[in-house]
Amino acid sequence: MSEFVELIAYPEVEDFLYTKSVEIEEINSDIIDLAHQMAQIMYNSGGIGISAPQVGINKRLIVLDCTEEKNNTVYMINPVITWQSREISQRSEGCLSYPGLIMPVSRPKRVKVEGLDLEGKKVSFEASGLYARCICHEVDHLDGIPYIQRVSRQVRRHLIRKWKKSNSENA
Repeated sequence: MSEFVELIAYPEVEDFLYTKSVEIEEINSDIIDLAHQMAQIMYNSGGIGISAPQVGINKRLIVLDCTEEKNNTVYMINPVITWQSREISQRSEGCLSYPGLIMPVSRPKRVKVEGLDLEGKKVSFEASGLYARCICHEVDHLDGIPYIQRVSRQVRRHLIRKWKKSNSENA
């Protein structure tokens, strides 16, 4: 894939974010290169997670780093949430694809996720708090569900209207 990828923002990104991503059948140098480019974009943009649809590629690949030090990059190919707690937490959530748009999103407090690392080895772990929220957010992207769909229609319309107004005033 030696192609250069870049973050795609609203509204162009919606073509990718509302499409379910396909599983990655083979982990090759193109996929590894894509994963590393995605990590660089995530770090350069100040994010804690990114999914392939956000760079215009509908493949099941996410990159995360929820540490303050930004020194624990987690790459997951074909991630699947295998369990989620019944305990829910509502927190403000943003997205690199909708810069500056913050919405109150309810997510499970804990999840178990499994997938493959960049070497094709199976990885499985439990995450909680911000890490669980980030996993849910990125896996939602792979399933064609942007975070803005996780709030009520009324709240979504109000916050998007306010966000667009703020963006037009700052343009």
